[in-house]
Amino acid sequence: GEKNFTVVNILMIISISILTSPLGTFFTQMFIIKKETKLFLKVVQFTFLTNMILVFPMIYFFEVLGLAYTILISQLVHMFLNLKYYRITLQKGRIKYVRNSRLSRF
Repeated sequence: GEKNFTVVNILMIISISILTSPLGTFFTQMFIIKKETKLFLKVVQFTFLTNMILVFPMIYFFEVLGLAYTILISQLVHMFLNLKYYRITLQKGRIKYVRNSRLSRF
């Protein structure tokens, strides 16, 4: 049959964003477990703003492909911010651990 290259391109773009999707769930759970709800909300708010800023111009200029690219970009921004803030929480945990171990020596 005849191939619709637009649909093929959309599925290829969205399939990349599907690979990053489980990481968002993982980091969300980790932020909640570590009681870092402020960091979690920062990530969600910035991802939301990025999505809202990009979605309308991308759809206007690139139509359906623009929406697929917006989904991909939002997922990548979300993943990058999760990694960045998760590293910060790990560093906080190490600092607390070092401080507690020094106090236990005295």
